[in-house]
Amino acid sequence: MNRSKLGLGLRQASTFVTLIGSLISGPAVAAVSGKTDVRTSHLRCDYLTEPLGLDDLHPRLSWQMESARPGAAQTAYQIAVASSPEMLRRNHPDMWDSGRVASGISVDIPYAGAPLLPGKRNYWSTRVWDERGAAVTASQPSWWEMGLLTALDWKAKWISSDTAEDREDRASAPRWIWTAGEDALKHPKEGKHQFRFDFDLEQRPAEATLLITGKDTVSAAVNGKQVLEAAPAPPWGSLYTWGTFGKLDVTSDLLVGKNLLAAEANVVSPGQNGSAGLIALLRLKMPDGKVKRYVSDSTWKSVDAAQGSWRAADYDDSRWKETAVAAQLGDDPLGTPWPPKPASLFRRGQISKSIRSARLYVTALGSYEMRLNGDQIGKEVLAPGCQGLAKRVAPGPMRRVARDDADLFRAAREIRDSTFRCGASNPWPNTRSTACASRSAPAVRC
Repeated sequence: MNRSKLGLGLRQASTFVTLIGSLISGPAVAAVSGKTDVRTSHLRCDYLTEPLGLDDLHPRLSWQMESARPGAAQTAYQIAVASSPEMLRRNHPDMWDSGRVASGISVDIPYAGAPLLPGKRNYWSTRVWDERGAAVTASQPSWWEMGLLTALDWKAKWISSDTAEDREDRASAPRWIWTAGEDALKHPKEGKHQFRFDFDLEQRPAEATLLITGKDTVSAAVNGKQVLEAAPAPPWGSLYTWGTFGKLDVTSDLLVGKNLLAAEANVVSPGQNGSAGLIALLRLKMPDGKVKRYVSDSTWKSVDAAQGSWRAADYDDSRWKETAVAAQLGDDPLGTPWPPKPASLFRRGQISKSIRSARLYVTALGSYEMRLNGDQIGKEVLAPGCQGLAKRVAPGPMRRVARDDADLFRAAREIRDSTFRCGASNPWPNTRSTACASRSAPAVRC
């Protein structure tokens, strides 16, 4: 081969190598210039798409990175949160700008910006950097909306179908009591526990009602007369169903002067439910219309395994000790002894103003169903949902549900005839469960 041909061959080889090098190094140039086939999508806030009524002050943000290119990966992210779509569009995230964070994580990033305000909608987007350092175009914006965060944010009042008598019964606050010296909530002693309470009357009541319950069975007497027999043991393997008030008419058993209310709780199965207590309320309607109430508290006396005619008014109980208050009304784990009530129905009448948007915030001490203009709001059969047969989502804090229901108003001209209906009920018989514990009757606030 002559030198001219060799030189031509080398030049061709050099040109070939240069071309291959350009093909190999091409993507690196693209990375530097910011071109990428990656995009971010499926923005979620607390695992929800554009949720309403959040009460999480640091909601967790998540997204997905999509690419048809094998090996594509996130190496950094930046989250922008703004108080309005305009601020976000103008790249002025006045609520939070995370800055560039070197991380491949795209799930459960906690919000760490300015304090979130009740009822306020927050708009956000995210951008990521891929494994080659190329910045991905910011995602399409999304949002989440905060709910009512504290009791002060609520403008509504609790409503209930209770009678004044029911409300005053609860306001009298009977206590769960037990024999002094025992751990009633964790280690109640097996066997019979006796309780006595004496009081004086200047005149006989026109009506007297005794509400009482105790673990596992309870009996009661007024002035030595048995007014409540202890329930028989349930079938083998069944639970004792104590904890809900029994209601007795004791009008004819009371006297002018000294009276004695005696009760006995028999702990047959100490380990069943793990706690014990007795609670009672005596309501007296006097001839002049006034109402007196006597409730179980530390002024009662108690003892274990009493002997003799301890139910009689003239029995000497001077050696008995004052009872201990095991729990306040509604406290965990004994809860409230009032039995469940059927659903109460509530209606809200006409709304004459024009509606641009609508939010419904609702909570109840019990399950509820909301309807607007005859249409059910939401798809739940019962709300809030159940957490097992003996539990339900309940107060402290309440589960708050927020809805965007402007569409249910149909059209502005129909608002003048719109009706608002909601019902609340407590369908679960075990009112002593922690979640069911409450100081008040089933009620609704919306």
